[in-house]
Amino acid sequence: MCKSVLLPAILALPFLAGVAVAQDSSVNPCPHAQPVPRELRIPRKLQAGEPVEFEKQVLRYLSTLEYRKLGWCEDKWVRDTGPLINGANAIVHPPVRIFYSPEVSRWLLNGRKGAIPEPRGMAGSGAKSGTARPSP
Repeated sequence: MCKSVLLPAILALPFLAGVAVAQDSSVNPCPHAQPVPRELRIPRKLQAGEPVEFEKQVLRYLSTLEYRKLGWCEDKWVRDTGPLINGANAIVHPPVRIFYSPEVSRWLLNGRKGAIPEPRGMAGSGAKSGTARPSP
């Protein structure tokens, strides 16, 4: 093989290997993620109307910040929670960092096909205003 072809091929191997790993949905970026806790699972029989008791249960759990210890994948950056309208933030609460349950992570990594399997969960952790990074 000609040296002019061999060198670029050798230099491209690490890059191509990285692309293959990034496209392999079997790679788990959060291998120690724990299942969705009982407190965050939607009951099979949720009463009609306002599910006040379930909402209170979820809020109690989230206020403990225990979801941060579940090993779930999380956003690299804080996100704004609303759109920009005419250049001004139209957000309803401060920016958040999102944590994704194993089910949501797999769904995202596999191309967002179909519905997210049960049990699914995402948790948001509040951040100081002005800390969100712009979307790429």
